[in-house]
Amino acid sequence: MTEKQVVVLALVLSALVVPLSLGLALWLVTRLRRRSDQPPSTGADGETVIPVRGLARHFRLFGRTHNSINPRLALANDGLRFKVFRADHWPFADIVRVDAPWTPFATRLVLRHRREGELWVDLADKTRARDFLHLLPRTIALTQRALALRDATG
Repeated sequence: MTEKQVVVLALVLSALVVPLSLGLALWLVTRLRRRSDQPPSTGADGETVIPVRGLARHFRLFGRTHNSINPRLALANDGLRFKVFRADHWPFADIVRVDAPWTPFATRLVLRHRREGELWVDLADKTRARDFLHLLPRTIALTQRALALRDATG
């Protein structure tokens, strides 16, 4: 191949790869967003499945894991089941409080565990956050911001 042919081939490949990659990325993001916009539903095992945009675990000192590709969150009779990096279970009695901090581009709830740090739950919008807060047992303490969100006053 001559140098001119190599340049033409590189240009043609670039002209094909970039739009196809962008199209694939947009398709994936819209598909994930559409799934997270759904209301909570009951799964086959009787758990209430909460569609989320992302989950993040924050451990006591420096640990943090994050999942926005395939996060799972469900409310079972005995507690909260979720998957960030690996499947985990928090009994409701171990959840100390739930907060709804202000974030500029997301709707986030922060669940603090007695011993295992925090779980950040990114939801589609305030309606989905209200749905989740209404499904939690009344024994879990909510901050003033979370109460205002749940009661639709803020």
